[in-house]
Amino acid sequence: MSRREPPASAAELKAWLIAADRPEEDHHLDFKAQLDVGTRENKELARDLAQFALDGGALIIGVLEGEEEPHAPNPVTLEGLRLRVESVAQSRVDPPLSIRCYPLPEEDDPTVGYLWVEVPASPVAPHMVEGVYYGRGDTQKRRLSDAEVLRLHDARRIQEKDREGPVREWVDQDLPPHRRTQAHFHLVAVPVTAPPGIVDDLLDDTTETQYRALVRDGISRAQVQHNAAYMLENAGRFSRTGGGVQLATYSQYDDESGVLIEVTEKGHLRVRMTRVSAEADQGSKIWPDIAVVLARQCLGVIAELADLTEYRGRWSVGVAVTDISGHIIGDRWMHEPTPNLPDYYNTAEASHLQLQEGLGALTQTLMKSFARSTHYAQQHAVLDAFSDPGSDSRPPA
Repeated sequence: MSRREPPASAAELKAWLIAADRPEEDHHLDFKAQLDVGTRENKELARDLAQFALDGGALIIGVLEGEEEPHAPNPVTLEGLRLRVESVAQSRVDPPLSIRCYPLPEEDDPTVGYLWVEVPASPVAPHMVEGVYYGRGDTQKRRLSDAEVLRLHDARRIQEKDREGPVREWVDQDLPPHRRTQAHFHLVAVPVTAPPGIVDDLLDDTTETQYRALVRDGISRAQVQHNAAYMLENAGRFSRTGGGVQLATYSQYDDESGVLIEVTEKGHLRVRMTRVSAEADQGSKIWPDIAVVLARQCLGVIAELADLTEYRGRWSVGVAVTDISGHIIGDRWMHEPTPNLPDYYNTAEASHLQLQEGLGALTQTLMKSFARSTHYAQQHAVLDAFSDPGSDSRPPA
């Protein structure tokens, strides 16, 4: 079991606590022996949660912290505990904090056990409790200074302003405009708080088979498919480049023959698909649902890459659909070329929790305006891509 993923059972947690490579509290992991009742304890819990909002982490309730018996199991009553922790995250942390709780009941007495609380890095961090902003040092929570808070807010504003930068740079590396006859899809995902070398092992040790598995598992995770000729699963040519590894249906950016998916040495995921449109009897047709499904599949690959590298921080994701104008919208009543629609750009910031449980909502954020502008917001493949398993219904167009 990786230190950064919840165990499957209480037995697995206890085995991990006594293993030779047993965990130590660090920047991403904290233990709490128990959670007493009362307002003071709720405030302290709120601080324990808020500290992880910057870089993500896990709080494990039911593990002793003492120096005499470090990391010893200390089962706690589970009834009402999850609801209480979730309520504190929503009501006592400002702004409210998204978390995920995993109860781990003891096999011989399911009324007691442990609670693993996953706190994904928050896109609006830092968070405060009663007017004080918190972060985490090497092993303990700490108050952030006014200067630190100001710097973090300024950095986020700059980042939001420049979020389109990576995807626009990627578009600039496409074929020159006079050689582009089809509509193209582009996506770039950047791990915002990733340390240097996050994908070194991937680039150094990953074989072609393993990289294909990363892409294949990401597509499977997305749970949407399209029968277009050039989707992510059609990228069959593996190569190592000066800046990463890639799969593609072509080796050079010299034609419009398909799809490329690349992981760079900085941990960026970059995708290009050059057949969002195709020639038809009435003229060149653009199929907006292809771009929407591709966006969701890419988010699935990002989620797989995050798991593979054990990165629990935020991702900045930018998409673009270029060269839209002049194509007939496929599978619609319209048989005239589209009006002069501008190239489409959009961005979103995704937390680890959103990548695990909300690919549909993220796809909506990135692609709903594009679907609407091309009159495709109610097409079945689009609605499927905008939905999440377990949701009551498809989203309204």
